[in-house]
Amino acid sequence: MPTNAGEILPEEITPEICGRIALVRKDAHLNKSEFAGKLQVSPAWITKIEKNDNLPGTSLVELIALKFNINLNWLLTGEGDMKDSGSVVEYETPDELLGISAQDVTIPWEFFAAERSRPTGKEPEHFVSVNVYPINLLRDFSAPDNGEPIQVLFMMSAAMAEAGPIGFKVSGDSMAPTISNNAIIGLQYKDTRPQEGEVYIIRTSAGDILLRRIFITPTGYLLKADNQQFTDMTATKKSIQILGRVAWVIQTF
Repeated sequence: MPTNAGEILPEEITPEICGRIALVRKDAHLNKSEFAGKLQVSPAWITKIEKNDNLPGTSLVELIALKFNINLNWLLTGEGDMKDSGSVVEYETPDELLGISAQDVTIPWEFFAAERSRPTGKEPEHFVSVNVYPINLLRDFSAPDNGEPIQVLFMMSAAMAEAGPIGFKVSGDSMAPTISNNAIIGLQYKDTRPQEGEVYIIRTSAGDILLRRIFITPTGYLLKADNQQFTDMTATKKSIQILGRVAWVIQTF
C-alpha cells in the first residue's frame, strides 16, 4: 500500500474514500466551499464526492493527504491513524502560485514541493519548469535578449500540450476578471487563425501588446476586452499581428 504521494493507482480509490474525505473536511473545521478553495476545485465537486456520486482522482487524493497532513494509507483503506506522523518538508509558497488553472489542471505549489522532496531527490517527470518573462518582451522580437526570466514556476507537463514552457506576465486589467493584472499566461504561438471569441495576444502597428477576444467581421476583426471599462476596437487583418492564442492562465483569486 502506498505511503507517499504519486504512488496511488486508480483502482485503489474505492467508494469508501468519499466518507473519509468528508471526515477530513470536518476535522479541519471547514465548510465545503472553504475545503474546495484549499484544494482549488469547485464546491459542487466536493459535494458530489461526499454524496458518493463521484470518486476523486489520484491527484486530488494525494493533495488532500498532503494539504491536511493525512495518512494516505488511512485515506485509501481506513486502516491506521488519520493523521500522518511523518515529517514534512516545508517550502516557501510564492503568492503567484496559490491558484493555478491551466486547461482545467490545478496544481498548488505544495504538491510540487512534496513531490520534489520524495526520497529519489528528483523533480517529478509529470512537472515542467516554466520561465516567465514580461509580456512587453513581445513588442519587438528583434530587440536584444532581456536577460534572465523574472520568475520560474512549475506546471504539469500535460498543461504544456498546447504551449511551450514559457509564460508571460500580464500588465494591465483589460481582460479582468478573466485575466487579471500580473496573471501569467501561456501562448499557443502556432494558433494565429482566430477562433471566434477566444483570447489572443495581439501586436498593433504601433508595437503595443494587447489581450483581446477576437470576433471576425466582414472587414476584419472586432477586438473586445472582458473589462467593460475598455471600449471595443476594430482592426483590419493588416493592421495587427496575431501572436497566438492564450492557452493557459495562472493567477490568484
